[in-house]
Amino acid sequence: MRFLRFFLIFLGPILFWIILPLKDRWYESHPKRFIAVVIPLILFLLLIFGVVISEIIHEPQLPTYSFNTTVEGNKLIVDIWRISGGDLPDELSIDLFNPDGEWVDFDYVSDSDLKDGKERVELSMAFGAPKVGNYTLVIKNIREEVIYQKNFEITPKIIHLGEKIEVGNFSIVFESVETAKSYKWHDADPGYKLVIIKAKAKNEKGIEEESLWIGEEVLEVDKGYRYEPEPLFDFYFDSLRPEEEKTDEAVFEILEGTEPTKLYAEIEDVNIVLLLRR
Repeated sequence: MRFLRFFLIFLGPILFWIILPLKDRWYESHPKRFIAVVIPLILFLLLIFGVVISEIIHEPQLPTYSFNTTVEGNKLIVDIWRISGGDLPDELSIDLFNPDGEWVDFDYVSDSDLKDGKERVELSMAFGAPKVGNYTLVIKNIREEVIYQKNFEITPKIIHLGEKIEVGNFSIVFESVETAKSYKWHDADPGYKLVIIKAKAKNEKGIEEESLWIGEEVLEVDKGYRYEPEPLFDFYFDSLRPEEEKTDEAVFEILEGTEPTKLYAEIEDVNIVLLLRR
């Protein structure tokens, strides 16, 4: 096909340029034969030329796809279906960005991965709980064209004192909140007071010893101020055997004249907001 294109585009005009001076002599001596031979030849060449030009103009098409996304904990599941085949093999690049616009995970899907028409990709939004806010998924084809983009919002789970929630193999209940000037060996500074939040965790479904991770604990008060736990006074549920439960507490030192309203925390791969006021 490349040779034919070369012949028609470059050698064709040269050939006509050579034959053109002989046209008059041939026509005068054999007019009927000239018409019978040359006109079909010209029509044939025009047909071939049109086919070649249309092929040059036509851009090979890539496959088309359908996508579906599902959030499971801190994972984003992307299901891909190939709706129609294309003229060329394709490759998909899949990128995930967190609410700060940071690139957090990626994957590639080759043409061979979709030989049966479908593929599933699992992306990680974070090592622990994903950030609250809008994540962005961007999928591009082999030409670096964006063929799918979706924003999805991560919202925290809202809970109340005394409410049991399940995270993985564990259940946890934030049982109480109280204030004091001192707790165990820690005394509040002048003008401050301590807030003690107690929680109970249980290894409900595990078949072996496991630990429940709680992190990013932040206490918010009615004036909007935010506080982190005092050193050695954050939640710690380590090595719970099957059906074992433990109680622990987090202690915060807040300004006198303020009242605690919310506790923000990450429990494994779940963001929670504990409402401390009814």
